Amino acid sequence: MFHSWKYNPEDVEYEMVITDEGETWVNFWGDWRARLKENDKEYIIPVHITARFLNDKIDKLQNNRA
Repeated sequence: MFHSWKYNPEDVEYEMVITDEGETWVNFWGDWRARLKENDKEYIIPVHITARFLNDKIDKLQNNRA
């Protein structure tokens, strides 16, 4: 469906938060870029992903697209 797709490394931000309850959350913000095969048009979608870590593994994931 796509010629290519990626997150631009120059446009990403990460943030780690430890809550008062001791939970570790990591936030990601970036632009997802893809080029559609059908018309060669580039699409850019802002993305925010939040993940909670438990025992060094992702326990809960929330994906929010603008």
